Amino acid sequence: MKKGVALLRVSTPRQKRSGLGLAAQERIVRYFFKINRIVLVKIFIEHGSGRPRKRPKAQKAIDYCRKQNIPLYVANQSRLARNVGLIYDLIESGFEFINIECPAADKYQKLFQAIIDEKAADDISRNTKNSLISAAKKGTKFGGNSRKRKRTMERKKKAHIKRMRPIIRRLWQKGFCTVRAIMDKLIIKGVKNFQGVRGAWHISTVYQLLKDLKYL
Repeated sequence: MKKGVALLRVSTPRQKRSGLGLAAQERIVRYFFKINRIVLVKIFIEHGSGRPRKRPKAQKAIDYCRKQNIPLYVANQSRLARNVGLIYDLIESGFEFINIECPAADKYQKLFQAIIDEKAADDISRNTKNSLISAAKKGTKFGGNSRKRKRTMERKKKAHIKRMRPIIRRLWQKGFCTVRAIMDKLIIKGVKNFQGVRGAWHISTVYQLLKDLKYL
């Protein structure tokens, strides 16, 4: 029976503590392993940006897979890295990693996806900086009450769900009823994600959106 290792990654320590993102990734991984009859040997969890080349936790997962001669699985390739150079080096070294969103991807598709993921990271970083600068000019003070920040995030999430509801309904009515099909359409149409980045959708974010909208 085939064996595999999974790497789950979120960008911040707070996301790791809350489980946001990790739970969705783990569900995707476990479902894929179950339907493909793959034994999940080990799960590595990392919190931090996927842009740096040197990431001890990710490297530990890679080294473990090389030592055991088994592939590394990720819910989507951006969880492994948002760095074209790193993805290229892994491919050239013969390291086997599988993006569950596109498990049959060849090296060219993986490189193309790496370009998309790195650009998305750049877009998110730029948008975040611009938002902080704009907020500072308007007199916003950072580092305030955590409860207030939580309420703000909840309001933003509700607004996002409200905005996405008619879009998802139309896609559903047109016969796009799988997470993958909906994700592809959102990317093609350039629909903004929760962070406001156009077309930067992944299986995990679409899955969570459909759950919030009670489609799953």
